[in-house]
Amino acid sequence: MLFKNVDYLRWIDFILINGCSCNASGLYYGKAGLSLILSELALFYRNDYLEYHAFKLLQEALITKIKKIYFSDGLAGIGFTLLYLIEKKRVEAEYLEIFGKSHQKIIEVISHYNVGCHKFSETLGLYFYLHMTGKFLPARIFQKINSRFLINIEQYFENTYAGDLDVKSSCKFYEDVSLFIGFQNLAFLQPTSTEKIMNLIKVKLSQAIWSDFLCEQVNLGIHLIRFGLKWQVQELIQIGEYITGYVMKNSWPELLTLRQRTAIICNLSYLIQNKAYSAYRSVCEKLIDSLTAADAKEEEFNVCNSIYYKNLSPSLYEGIPRLLLTALHTRNSVHSSLDWILCN
Repeated sequence: MLFKNVDYLRWIDFILINGCSCNASGLYYGKAGLSLILSELALFYRNDYLEYHAFKLLQEALITKIKKIYFSDGLAGIGFTLLYLIEKKRVEAEYLEIFGKSHQKIIEVISHYNVGCHKFSETLGLYFYLHMTGKFLPARIFQKINSRFLINIEQYFENTYAGDLDVKSSCKFYEDVSLFIGFQNLAFLQPTSTEKIMNLIKVKLSQAIWSDFLCEQVNLGIHLIRFGLKWQVQELIQIGEYITGYVMKNSWPELLTLRQRTAIICNLSYLIQNKAYSAYRSVCEKLIDSLTAADAKEEEFNVCNSIYYKNLSPSLYEGIPRLLLTALHTRNSVHSSLDWILCN
């Protein structure tokens, strides 16, 4: 079992101590993210005390005045947290009654959204929010916004990667493609709706420069394999297997950030369920063993510093809480909308 040696209890204190002093309210770096983690822990332990604090942090996130709409640190991420907990029946509420005005603000912005003016990761985060909340929109309006998003993404890939790719542009290309394929693996998009984008990606993958120092490319490889298996696209399976094998032979996990490592663990946890890729289990377990031991010291340091300075903002994606949520996710083999957060 993955994460069999994780000591969950020692990390609960980390979240409880830091949660109230966190200045941010968003999903990646703030109270909404910590609320999500505590809710997962409360379910895992069937603990009302943790559930109470999860709900308290969520309330604080919801009443905070935020102008940003982004998924990482804005309204879309807070809305996702609320909707996720409502759908999992951990919060009894009507989404639009609580978040209706903010939801309307998000939809108004993304209705006229220009992909080229924002980070691609934030673009797909908002696109993810659109699909999560599409049921609250009239079908005609949803289809109009959805079509506009796809055209924008098409143009983004065509304009950004029109010429030859050097090392720097190849690195950015890997990251953008990994995000996009990961999004497709959530089954929101049929391959026919993104055929033009996928054809461009396949051509550019053959031109991209492989670097021994870009360890995060392994996520791109795994995303391609998962997509290829799902939609029976043998060409993408072969490319994905080549990338994954290349990176694992030529890269060191120590070069990765905690966010990158936990994303690889989550992606591998899905892939090893296919017997053809069971050999990757040992890689996944070694990666887990290497980071849980090293990051325990970081966790203790962060707790001590937060008590002393009283102003540490815990991060869902770059600190121990992300590792904890990953452990709960993979241990329970949960296939859910958390994939978008954990696998990218």
